[in-house]
Amino acid sequence: MLDRSKFPADSEWSPIPDIALPDMKLGESQRHESLTIFPLVDPVARSLPYLLLADALEVGIVQLAELGTGTVPEVLVENDGELDVLILDGEQLIGAKQNRTVSRTILVPARTKITIPVSCMEHGRWRFTSGRFRHAGHHSPSKVRRHARKAEADCAASMMRASPSVLARAQGAVWSEIADSSVRLGGRSPTGALDHLYELKALDLDAWSKRFPWVDDQVGLIAFLGEKPLGLDVIGGHRLYARLHKRLVTGYIMDAFTAGPSYERIAVGADSAAAFLKKVRGANRTAAPTVGRGTYRVLSGRVMGGELEDKGGLVHLSAFPR
Repeated sequence: MLDRSKFPADSEWSPIPDIALPDMKLGESQRHESLTIFPLVDPVARSLPYLLLADALEVGIVQLAELGTGTVPEVLVENDGELDVLILDGEQLIGAKQNRTVSRTILVPARTKITIPVSCMEHGRWRFTSGRFRHAGHHSPSKVRRHARKAEADCAASMMRASPSVLARAQGAVWSEIADSSVRLGGRSPTGALDHLYELKALDLDAWSKRFPWVDDQVGLIAFLGEKPLGLDVIGGHRLYARLHKRLVTGYIMDAFTAGPSYERIAVGADSAAAFLKKVRGANRTAAPTVGRGTYRVLSGRVMGGELEDKGGLVHLSAFPR
């Protein structure tokens, strides 16, 4: 029996009425070395009735496994629980035949078995180390996540529907980014695993994450490396965002680590964050098929991203510079 007090999904549905998020405000910037993060805050209470993937795996409600004997761009998800489970793009899955990162945000309905799109983040292994996947506890860097969004945006530009299968086109670029990060950080593992870099930088990740704390009413963030935007993430419920905040931040911290200590340290103004947010609000939005619940839209134009809506309210929005 699930102890909901330990792993709280919000009990009442209270959707954001407009996907453009007109009431969302920029919080005071947080900066450490080359990385700047602007919290996105919303004083209006919002909630989502979902369980997060890491929590569902911990209590055994969800099982993640290879599809059949294994196929690189897909894994099998079985939700035996009574709540829908939210899986975000960029979540890292460890084990089975090779480690994966989730390629698109998916809402897995209760009592449902589906396959979800993933990318390999361990180029040198194709053998079982476990029967099931576990959650890595951190998020992929934006430099890895952005390639799946580019594959979708390219489809939208070609007037094609971005089905989950097109995300497999990102695999080569994902491997290239992981290899580049390994060289830059001097920590290549025997199997080229991205997770190895997080283990290598664990103490630094923890120290840096304290510089970017969650703030009251926060539902998202915009991250900058120097003066360049890295990306944006917004969750449509306050409590779920609070549980995801540190994981999301670690992904952007890894972007800063791979850029190196000599990268420009610039105090980014709120006007730059507002300009990027305006691009996200004004992006072209194209409906695309999803394997889970809700309505998925591809963002293209001046940014590229993905937006999942359910019951008329935002679930997750991620966006990256073009």
